[in-house]
Amino acid sequence: MWGMGLAVLTGCANPCEDDGLIQDQAEGCAADSAGSAGETEGPIGIDSETESETASATASASDSANSDSNSNSGTDSETDSDSASDSDSDSDSDTDSATASDSDSDSDTDSGTATDSDSDSDSDTDSGTASDSDSDSDSDSDSDSDSDSDTAGSTPYCDDTDEDGFGDPDACIDVPDGETPPDGSVPNGEDCDDTNENTFPGAAENDSLDECMQDDDDDGWGDDDPPEGVTEGTDCDDDDIATFPGAAELDSMTECMQDEDDDGWGDDSPDDGVTAGSDCSDDGVDPCVVLITQDGTDDNPYDQDLIAALVLDGYEVLNFADTDVVLADGNGVDVVVISETALSGEIAGTMADTPAPVVCLEGLIWDEMGMAPQADTTGTDDVVILDEANPLADGLTGDVTVVSGPGAGLFFVPAPAGATIIAGVAGSPDDVVEFAYEAGATMLDGFVAPNRRLGLGFDADQSGAPNVDVEADGITLFRAAVTWVTGG
Repeated sequence: MWGMGLAVLTGCANPCEDDGLIQDQAEGCAADSAGSAGETEGPIGIDSETESETASATASASDSANSDSNSNSGTDSETDSDSASDSDSDSDSDTDSATASDSDSDSDTDSGTATDSDSDSDSDTDSGTASDSDSDSDSDSDSDSDSDSDTAGSTPYCDDTDEDGFGDPDACIDVPDGETPPDGSVPNGEDCDDTNENTFPGAAENDSLDECMQDDDDDGWGDDDPPEGVTEGTDCDDDDIATFPGAAELDSMTECMQDEDDDGWGDDSPDDGVTAGSDCSDDGVDPCVVLITQDGTDDNPYDQDLIAALVLDGYEVLNFADTDVVLADGNGVDVVVISETALSGEIAGTMADTPAPVVCLEGLIWDEMGMAPQADTTGTDDVVILDEANPLADGLTGDVTVVSGPGAGLFFVPAPAGATIIAGVAGSPDDVVEFAYEAGATMLDGFVAPNRRLGLGFDADQSGAPNVDVEADGITLFRAAVTWVTGG
């Protein structure tokens, strides 16, 4: 590129050379033969605003006076090169070689090179190489390549061998949307044991609605010792629908117990791993009875008669001394029998609130049991059956002897309100010896019977040698009483 202020001689001997100086652009170097003074317009602007609009139109015009060579190469690439170099050569003979190269392109690269050769001399050679390389390379590459590749989706389907609605996570395939999944498959892989239809998420809903547990007995509680990979539950015996946490709600709302007879009490001798409850006859084969006596033994003839009757009816007898028994001892048993030999001052109202049915032969604690006023006594051995049709009479009629021996007698009270009257003192029927309440009945002073309650006043004075026996008809009434209170 020529420096500023260079003198250029007139008259080109060679169209591409001026006194040995090579011009910037050989193309369009021409002499004006008619002697017209071609004035070279000073700033030869390489104003590169070449807007090449993808039309390859190269217009090359060579004028001897004013030679304008326009090369319009319409490639939308616009190169704007703004570098201005002025070389003005004032002379009489003016050579204007304006090569304007317009290149239009959408990609704008402005390389506006305006080369102005200004040289003060008589002969003004305007090397107007207006290489207007206006390369506004407008590279507007509007390639709206809308690649609408709607790739179809897919859903994983997993084998459901046990048909519980949950699939094996290790046996899944992707099924493209719109295609039919394989038979026996489901759109999830959430089963932790696909070989057991009772193992799946939420199977043990009482333990968890989400965890994958095993509930083989379908009681809503998960096995506490399941196969590997299965979440542990709280069921201590998943093979028994009657064994689960809270099964024996009267014993415990949370402990895992067995309650086969569904009475709310847990088996007192269950299988290994199951918490023991208080039900002495959960299998229903051998019902159990708590017998409360003076010393907790069967030494007294009176108690021996009662025990013999109970064993005859298939009861397992649990002996308790009046000084040792507590309310909880009545839990889970079929019946509580309070013998006349229990001392009233010791036993008192200990068993008033027991949920078990009760037969009470000790008339001196009827008031503390909430059943009737404290009883009076008589030395009479006979009772009169007042309700012969009642099952509690068990077929007996008229006057019958119930006890015998030194110290034998009867307890009696006025007829308790709301009670069923069965027998009275022979010769004094208003003095009631046997009476009964249904569960929930209102008894003495508004006390509500927690379960069936029956008073049977067979007295045996313990001040002397224990030698009172319960006679056969007395045993008949006793057995009928036990049968009735237990629901028979």
